[in-house]
Amino acid sequence: MALLKTFFSCLAVVLVLLSACEAREFVVGKEKSWKIPSDSQSSYNDWASSQRFVKGDHLVFKYDGKADSVVEVNYDGYKNCNAQKPYALKSFNDGDTKIKLNGPGPYYFISGNTDNCEKGEKLEVMLVKERHHHISPAPAPTPSTTTTTTTPNQAPAPAPASGGSSLKNGVLGSVAVVFGLGLGFLL
Repeated sequence: MALLKTFFSCLAVVLVLLSACEAREFVVGKEKSWKIPSDSQSSYNDWASSQRFVKGDHLVFKYDGKADSVVEVNYDGYKNCNAQKPYALKSFNDGDTKIKLNGPGPYYFISGNTDNCEKGEKLEVMLVKERHHHISPAPAPTPSTTTTTTTPNQAPAPAPASGGSSLKNGVLGSVAVVFGLGLGFLL
């Protein structure tokens, strides 16, 4: 019975770690609302620069859909507050818009109301390249000035494998191990 409790405790920890690797949702803006910023300190780009967006994350825009909208635009549409075609890529006016960040970006969003956009209701989002940490291989040792003796048939030791894997892959491997151990204890 104690082994079964341990198994389920380990499983719970692994599932919590796995959920930390999943995409996140960001409600846009310091005030959690898509509207004309109350002051220059509330810039959407200042808010975005303090976040780490990665592929798969979602932006959530909360606003009054009867009075405003969100338009995903290209750079020229962003720079000129132009929500018309060919600058507009997608337009939303449901008041609770959720947009998935699918690729490397940058992404540009403006208010569909030109006056609002010109008053600062616009956002530029950049994605970071990776969610996981990459483990760099150790640098090669510098040649020594002393000589070592080797036997004629002795081969040099192989170099260590380089590269890392994502936390998600490591967690998935851990899940497999925990399940395997749990099944072994139950059988």
